[in-house]
Formats: sequence, C-alpha cells, structure tokens
Amino acid sequence: MEATSRLETISSNIHLIIKEFNETKRPISILTDTNESISCIVESFKGDGTFQIKIKDNAKKKLLIPNKEYSVGCGGKDGEIYSFITKCLEDGATETTLSVPSEVKITEQRTHKRINTLNMKNPYLELVLEDGAPGPIYILNDLSKGGLSFLVPKHLEETVKIGDKILVKRMGKQEFTDPLIGVIIHKTPLGPKSSTTFRVGVRFLETANL
Repeated sequence: MEATSRLETISSNIHLIIKEFNETKRPISILTDTNESISCIVESFKGDGTFQIKIKDNAKKKLLIPNKEYSVGCGGKDGEIYSFITKCLEDGATETTLSVPSEVKITEQRTHKRINTLNMKNPYLELVLEDGAPGPIYILNDLSKGGLSFLVPKHLEETVKIGDKILVKRMGKQEFTDPLIGVIIHKTPLGPKSSTTFRVGVRFLETANL
C-alpha cells in the first residue's frame, strides 16, 4: 500500500477538518515533549482561531502547559491521517483551548497505483451534470483506479468544494456510458509557489475499470 502526503494550508479547509472532529467526536492524540500521549476529543469549535478539547484523564490534562506547542495526530473519516502543531492557549476547569493550526499534513493510504497522465494524448476530464447536461472540462493531474485529481484555475477555485459529488463522462479519449461517480476530498494549491492553479482530489465511490 502506497502512502502519499500533502500539506493543507487553506484556512477554510483546515476549519472543515477541525469541524469534522468536533461533530464526530473522533478521538485525537496529543504528544507531549516527554512522549506522553494524551487522548481527547474536540468539544467545541466556533471558527475564531481556537478550538476546545476535553480530556477525561485529569492526570493527563495537567500535562498540557499554556503557551507551549504540541504535536497532534488523528485519523480522518476516509482513512487519512492528519498531523499538525498546535499551541495550548488556556487550561480551563473542564476544557482546554488550543490554537487552530496554520497547516495540516494529510497522509493518505493509496491502495491503487497512479497512472501517469502525461502520456495521454488528450489528458482532459469532461464532467456531466446530474440532469445529464454537459459539464465543465478540466485538465487531469493524476489518475488511479481509486480516484483522480484535476487542475482548476484560481478564479474558478470556488466552483468546486470538498464533499461535492462529480460525474465523469469522459476521460481522455475514453467515454463512459454510465458516468464514473466520485466525491471531492481535497483541494490544494498545485505547488508551494503557485497561486494561480489548484489541484482537486477525487475519490471514486466505486473502483474504476480503467
């Protein structure tokens, strides 16, 4: 199984990650500088640059010191692994306040080999709308049986959102009688110095027969 990593730096996407943990109450782990692991849940998140966690073990709770930074690791709903650095801002009686990170490392366990789209004579992706009308056309970035990514110029970046479902009608020269169905799972700048193009990652809801 191949693991791939990317760095999420868009604040709205990071907020969605924290919001997911607040809503699902999926446990996260905080690592202290003495390698103590503290299990907790995100108790509240108001989108103001902070979030609140709840630690059941009072002895572990006392290990967090205000104004110190800590490493956090947690598993996402689609098998991703999130890791980031946060700062303990306030240690309250029942909740501890942490800072929302400026970047989150996301590691994905890829079960399917990537297909190099550079060798395609026509590396384009044509979508279809749910009512059957023709949809937009994008440039493919990479492709596997489990998903794909495509490129979107910055001025169209807001037209694709994490969680959106897409229907793929054509990929290169291959046209599908029944569109491939996928869901957008991430959206990041193409490179650290690129501000004009975004890479949009899609996971197929069923394995593609490519």
